[in-house]
Amino acid sequence: MTQPKRVLCVGMCVLNVVHICQEYPLKDGRTRLSEGYWQRSGNASNNCTVLRILGSECEFFGILSRAPAFQFLIDDFKERGIVIDSCPRVDIYQPYSSILSCRPTNTFTIIHTDMGFPILRFHHFKQYVKLENYKWIHFEGRNPWETKPMINMIRRFNENLKSNRGKDDDVKAITISVELAKPTQDLLPLAIRADVLFVGREFALHIGWKTPKQTIFCLRELLTTLQLREEKDDNELDLCFRSPHIICPWADTGVDVLTANYEYFHIPSSPPIHIIDTLGSGDTFVGSIIHALSHMKYSVQEAVEFANRLAIYKMQYRGLDCIKDYLTQQEEEED
Repeated sequence: MTQPKRVLCVGMCVLNVVHICQEYPLKDGRTRLSEGYWQRSGNASNNCTVLRILGSECEFFGILSRAPAFQFLIDDFKERGIVIDSCPRVDIYQPYSSILSCRPTNTFTIIHTDMGFPILRFHHFKQYVKLENYKWIHFEGRNPWETKPMINMIRRFNENLKSNRGKDDDVKAITISVELAKPTQDLLPLAIRADVLFVGREFALHIGWKTPKQTIFCLRELLTTLQLREEKDDNELDLCFRSPHIICPWADTGVDVLTANYEYFHIPSSPPIHIIDTLGSGDTFVGSIIHALSHMKYSVQEAVEFANRLAIYKMQYRGLDCIKDYLTQQEEEED
């Protein structure tokens, strides 16, 4: 029996140690915690959690630690049915964050460390990733000098599929998505190679764009310019002329979208809600859109509307398992 093609999310896995306190500022440098828990995190790791809860077959690809102290992360992946068989393993500690969340103000402080944790390299991707297993590959935008050849490898695979495909062959090309979250222009070479772009507010403000609408239209123009400036002797030149869907969530302002066909629409924010936990809300949004487009066959607008509702719902609860309750509520309303 043929295995269904999966969604692959490429990026980081992080251990979050979350501390929830009832008072702030701290008194005499001390406070009593009301709650605390461990949480597997990292953008691509969270995307996988969301995808799996929603019902997509998915796989995480990133470097994982063999250290016994971080076995929790491995166990959590496996318990949720997220494939990690191809991940390179190392002996040093996984990156981790200590998060102090203050309940009265709904604010949090994050202390992060990676202690020189190795980055994912192209040779890892080339060695371990079998492209024929996937229908969608999502990249958490980082380390563009290593990620760019990964995307080129997928583009070349897609081009070969196209040229070798027979009339009755229903094999489909792999969809590529990239998240531009980190505030650095170095990620732009990845953007011109994507089919779907998720543009974070922090990235946009770093470039100098002040609104989501300005962001998507200016980015479209910038990508066109960058494509024209690619080195003429670049043998991958034919793989990077793309007109992606550009999706830009902007907190309480809503979401602005410019499709590959230059259709613009704005999804307004919902009425104010009681926010409990924003950690992972952006990852919920991204994962939900990938699921909606790859699994539910929604249009871009339908996918963004679905993801926006789900991300807002998630912020009213801690963690990501609340997504199960959202799905249950939707099924009951439909009945």
